[in-house]
This record gives sequence, structure tokens and C-alpha cells, in this order.
Amino acid sequence: MAITLSMMAQPKGIKYEADSISLNGDDWSGMKAQLEQLKKSKSNDKFTIVHIGDSHVQPGIISDEVRHALQQRYGNGGRGLVCPLELARTNQPDDIELISTASIAESSILLLPSRPAGMGMTGVAVKFAGSSTILDICTKQKGDDFDRITLFHTKGKQFEVAQSRATIKGHKVSNFATNYKLRSLTDSVSLKLRGNGALFGVRLLNNKPGVVMDCIGNNGATFASYLSIDGFGQQLKDLDPQLVIISLGTNRDAQERQAWLCGAEWHYRSEKDHHGLCQEEQHSNVGLLHRCRRQRRCTQMAGIPAHEQRPPSSSQKRLPLHGQSVSKSFY
Repeated sequence: MAITLSMMAQPKGIKYEADSISLNGDDWSGMKAQLEQLKKSKSNDKFTIVHIGDSHVQPGIISDEVRHALQQRYGNGGRGLVCPLELARTNQPDDIELISTASIAESSILLLPSRPAGMGMTGVAVKFAGSSTILDICTKQKGDDFDRITLFHTKGKQFEVAQSRATIKGHKVSNFATNYKLRSLTDSVSLKLRGNGALFGVRLLNNKPGVVMDCIGNNGATFASYLSIDGFGQQLKDLDPQLVIISLGTNRDAQERQAWLCGAEWHYRSEKDHHGLCQEEQHSNVGLLHRCRRQRRCTQMAGIPAHEQRPPSSSQKRLPLHGQSVSKSFY
């Protein structure tokens, strides 16, 4: 016998009537009309959505579900923007592969203070060792075939691209982006890239009408992180989006809360001795931030002079570590 939701025990205390999506009174009929038009289109019209976020977006778990649902209903215009995240030694969606035969000479990730390879709107950049490399691109999901690509690169430094030893003519989109037309529709391709610029991302499209969802996600990102990228708005314009979704705020709130707690500690420390502070920490959520190892960083944020910073006591070293993985994204 099949078990339905209505047959399952409902937990108490949950307000099911509040589980709804509010459109805030906005008129979405124009967007819906554009999406419906894709079903009738006989050309390669696209409806482009750009999703900008942090670690919720980088691995593609949430965005991919939305993309698949929209493309199933309105058509698949292509896999969209993919970033060389794994080449820069960070995590990436598991439905795509970008492999380089050349070693990576330099790489940059959004939250790292040093950006030797520069930085594009994707929040990641890789610079290959030598003047050329073979870049293998492979999509793993059915329907994500592509026959045209856009390379996002260092300003004014487009790549020379060859497929099966034949040069592909590039068409300049802007100083940051260049389009290339492949020989045929495919789910994998090996391209020879020649140039001394950095690669920010690759956009994969096909010749069919449908939805394209370009995702830009970086672990620990905030509004300020993306605003620190030179030419971010210009590069975003190259995607020609009809809709931009911004999923940010979590890390900024956490950073502000971290700074506030550090300031609170300084005030509390002026009133209590070390043992009183440690006892207080055991009965609060401050320990979730794993301050025993990051106290020096916290006190610096709060403006406490170095000579007045107390070393962690033995009781602090035994504080719970379950906030450590979260706090890594704060810095």
C-alpha cells in the first residue's frame, strides 16, 4: 500500500498555513508571458536568469533544481555559465567537468585577500602555466548539449581557440567576453586555448529556444565581496539577463554578529575576571563561534590593543568546536 502525506503523523507546533510563497504584490505577468512565448518560438530565443549567491549557490544544489524545473517546462537553452571552481581548488557542481592539461600557474578565489590571477564577475580566476592548454569541457546531464560557448577572461586578453586543430573565430562581446561557435552540438569538447590572460568562466549554450540559468556562487560571499570586483556590472551585462536573483545576506549578518559579540566580550571582560567569562561562555551560544582559537582575530576586529588581549585559558580550549566549519567562511 502506498503511503501518502495525509496518512503520515503531522508534527505538532508547525503552522502549515504559513507555508506559502508571497509575491509581494508584484506583477509577474510580463515575465510569465515571455516564458510562455518560448514554447512557440521557432528561433533560439533565450530567457536568461542570473542567480548570484554564496555557498548555497556555488555547488549548484538549489539552483540546479530550479533550472531543471524551468527548462522542463519552457525549454532548455543551455547549461549556462560554469566556473573553473575545481581548477581553483574549491568545490563545484557535480554535473559539469572542466579539465586542463596544463598546470595552474595562478588562481584567485573571491574571499582570499590575494588575487594573483585577477578576478572576474564569477568570483574565481585561473591562469594556466605556459602560453597554451587543452581545456576539456563536459556536461553530464541529459539535454545539456551545447554548440556555442562564451569565454570570460581578463579584460582585453581574449583566447585564441582551436577545435581539432582548426582555429575557431572569436566574436567579441566585450573586453571581458568572447563568443565561439563549435562545429556541432555536443556534450563534451576539447579546446586548445592560447593566451596569457586568466579564465573566469565558460558559458555553454545551444541553438534551441529556452531558459538559461547562469549561476554565480562563492563560499562566504557578501554584497561587498562582489562589489570589490572591478567591472562586475559590465560583465554581468554581457549575460543579458531578463531576471537577476540575489541570494545574499547570510554571511554579512554572521560577520556583523561576530563583531558585535567580540565587542560584547570586551565590555564583559572589563567587568568580570577570566573565570567568570569562561563560565558565562559555557552557558551561552558564544561558544558556537569557536572563539577559543579565533579570539585574537575577534579582538582585533573589536579594536582591542594587542597588549591588552588575554591569552585563551585552559577552559576556553575545551569549548565546543561545532561552529568551526561555519566560522571559516567569515574571514
